[in-house]
Amino acid sequence: MAAVSGDKGSAGTEAVDPQTAKEGWIGGDCDMVDVRSYAEGDEIGSIRGCKQIPLIETHRIYCKIVQQPNPHFVDKVRVQYPDLHQKLIIMCSDGVNRSGQAVALLREAGYTDVVPMEGGYLKWHATF
Repeated sequence: MAAVSGDKGSAGTEAVDPQTAKEGWIGGDCDMVDVRSYAEGDEIGSIRGCKQIPLIETHRIYCKIVQQPNPHFVDKVRVQYPDLHQKLIIMCSDGVNRSGQAVALLREAGYTDVVPMEGGYLKWHATF
């Protein structure tokens, strides 16, 4: 899977652009994981067939929205993708913070082939 030259994801690795991600995903070379909150997926949109495993959980407490790290993120990824060598493209809203954090957590957990998607869902939506 080709990487976008010069564009570093926040995890310090080459990020793949949406076109490359789509080609790899449709071709069965990789899977995509959406780490945005369920509320973001509902509000902004999601990619049909893409697994959504939030890195951050969002809760409403009265009229306040509270965000906290999802303590089960890595465990949930392991259930969906038990093969630590599975190619995974990680997507957040803009390809900056959460995708990089998720890539770092998954690498720490032993995943060997995880990369962020450049521009996240917003760039995917603008591209397609």
